[in-house]
Order: sequence, then C-alpha cells, then structure tokens
Amino acid sequence: MSQERGTWSASQTTLDKANKVMEAAAASGDLYRNGLGMIASENIVSPMVQKIVASDLHGRYAEGLPGKRYYQGCDDFDTIESVGIELAKSVFNAPFANIQSTSGTVSNIAALKALAKPGDAITAVSTADGGHISHARMGAVGLRDLNLSTYPWNEERMEPDLDGGQ
Repeated sequence: MSQERGTWSASQTTLDKANKVMEAAAASGDLYRNGLGMIASENIVSPMVQKIVASDLHGRYAEGLPGKRYYQGCDDFDTIESVGIELAKSVFNAPFANIQSTSGTVSNIAALKALAKPGDAITAVSTADGGHISHARMGAVGLRDLNLSTYPWNEERMEPDLDGGQ
C-alpha cells in the first residue's frame, strides 16, 4: 500500500482473495444452469430484474408505505412499489395489496395462525429432507404448539414419501 495520502492499491493477496470470491459467485449459478432449484427465494430472475437489483436500490432503506416512508429519498421506491401495488390489486381484484417481501418463516407463522389451532395436527416434509425450517418443532410449528408428523422426501418420485412418515 502506498503511503501517499489519498491513494491505495491492493496487494496481490487481496487481489487473489477478490478473484476467489468472483469465481465462487460465477460458479454459484451452476445449480440453476444444470438443475432445478426448488427454493422460491432463490429462483432465477430475468435480465431486467437483474439490472434493477444491480442498481443502487438494492442497498437502500424504504421502510413504510409509498408516500409514508421513514427515510428521505424514497421517491423512486414509491414509484416502483405503487406500480406493483396497482398491478397486484388488478390481478387479484383486491381493494388493497401489500407487495413488500417477507420471510418464509413469517409467512408460515401467519398461515399457521390463520389455519391451525394449538394442538392441531399437521404434516410437512422433514427439515432433514429439505422441508422449511419453520415446519420444525423449534420453528413456527412449535411456536403454534402443533402436533407435527414429518415425511421423508422420495427422490425417485420427487414427492413426500407418505409411507415413511413419523
């Protein structure tokens, strides 16, 4: 590193590490180029979506709703989100839509709260076989005090093995 004020240059070690990261990032798409990923949050996005995600929008906050944000400088988010809301309202013929993302766990807690009472029995693919973590006793299922039966995944048939349930 140069001692001259305002200048910096990477060492060969730093460049080697950066190249290793770039190679790993390039290789990360192999699963999706050569197989079918089944995790919804890891789907392949279109080139247009990639372009938007690569913009400065990806690392900024836009908490709140359009026109009612907690941070300044969210006009572009308001525009984008408003377009999405109007499209969702139209597609689902709904008077209101919220298109803000939420985690799978939070979504599953909401579904279990709406559809199951404490003590109800549910079934799920076991977490060891790729089931969602919220379907484990230590996740949303346990939080809701549900009786869980798990099933292993039958790789040949690509479906839960209903004869192998616990």
